[in-house]
Amino acid sequence: MSQKNQNFDNIDKTQWRKEGFLLQMAPDRYLLGIGPFYVSNTHSPDQWSLFRPLFFSSESSDKGENFYVPSHTIFYSKQELLAFLEDQTIKQNIKSWNWQEPCFFQFRDFFLKVKEQIQAGKIQKVVPACFETADYSLKEKDIPTLIYRLISGSDNGTAYAWWSGGQAIIGITPEYLFRKEGSYIQTMALAGTARNSQHNLLADPKETEEHQLVVQTIKNLLSSLGEYHVSNTYIYSLGDIRHLRTDFKLKLKNNISCRSLCQILHPTPALGGLPRKEALELLTVFHQKTHLRYGFGAPFGVVMNEKAFCVVAIRNIQFIDGKAYLGSGCGLVQASQLEREWEELKKKRLFTWNRFCGEYK
Repeated sequence: MSQKNQNFDNIDKTQWRKEGFLLQMAPDRYLLGIGPFYVSNTHSPDQWSLFRPLFFSSESSDKGENFYVPSHTIFYSKQELLAFLEDQTIKQNIKSWNWQEPCFFQFRDFFLKVKEQIQAGKIQKVVPACFETADYSLKEKDIPTLIYRLISGSDNGTAYAWWSGGQAIIGITPEYLFRKEGSYIQTMALAGTARNSQHNLLADPKETEEHQLVVQTIKNLLSSLGEYHVSNTYIYSLGDIRHLRTDFKLKLKNNISCRSLCQILHPTPALGGLPRKEALELLTVFHQKTHLRYGFGAPFGVVMNEKAFCVVAIRNIQFIDGKAYLGSGCGLVQASQLEREWEELKKKRLFTWNRFCGEYK
C-alpha cells in the first residue's frame, strides 16, 4: 500500500462525515470535498464546486442554487482513500433493511400507456425508473462504510457520492454527461443493454435502434455548438452489465457554462426520452404516482474555471427523509417487451445491491 497521504491528517473525521462529496475524476484519482457547504447559484472560481441539480427541474425549490461550494477539497489515490476509510468502517449488513420491490403492475400500466403513445406516433422513447425502498435513517457513521464499499471494487465505472444532514446519493455510474477542458468537450451515448453474456448487442435491432436514437439526438444537440467527431459504436461493460456506447469529441465555437451545457444535454434520450418535452411530461406523471426520482439520472459533476466533469447519476442508492431508494431505469421503444424490460430493471438494481450489501470483512 502506498504511503498514507499526509493531507488526511488535516481532516476532521467528524466533520467530513457530516457533509461532503466524492467524485472519481480518473481511474486512480478521487476528489473529496469536505463541508460545511456554501450553497450558491454559481461555482467558486478558486476551487472545485459540486453541481447537483435534481432530475426534474420542477422538483427544485432552491431557485437554481445547485452549486455546493465545500470548505476545502483534496485529491487522493484509491489506496490512500481506502486506508483512510478502513479504520472508520463499521460492520453492518444492509440485507436486513427489509427492502420492498417496486410495483410490477404500476410499471405494466405505464408500459402499456407508452406503447399506445408510440403506436400513435406521439413519442419514440421513454425511460422510466423503478425503485426498491427500505425504511432507513442514514447516520453519519454509515458514510465511511458505504464509500469504502463503493470504491473497493474493480469495475470500470465512475464512483460518486454526496451526503449532508442524513440525506445522500452514493453510486457508481457507467455514463458521463460531459467532460470540459477549456473549449473542448467530450460526451457519450450509452443506451442498449445486453440480456446476458451471449447476447450480441451490435446485432440486436431493438437495442441498436434504441442506441441510435440517442446518438442522433446528441449529434443534433452538438451541431450548434461546434465541430464534433464521433466514434464507432462499441460494447462497454460495467461489472457483468454490457451496453452500447458511442463517444463524441467537440471543439466549442463559443464558451459555454456548466449549467448551460447541462441544460442542453440533460436528459438525453438515454435517460429521458424522445421527443424530450413529451417524454418528460409522461415521466412526471409516472413518478408523481409512485414517488419522485429525486437525483436518479440527474447530472452530478464538479466545475472550476474552464474545467468541468459531470456524470449521469445512475446505479446508486439514495437516502431521503428516513428511506433508502435503490433505483434502475430502462428505455421503452416500439420493440420493447414487458418481461424483458422488467428483468433489465432487476438486473441493474442487482448490480448496485451487490456493491453495497455484503458485510465488511
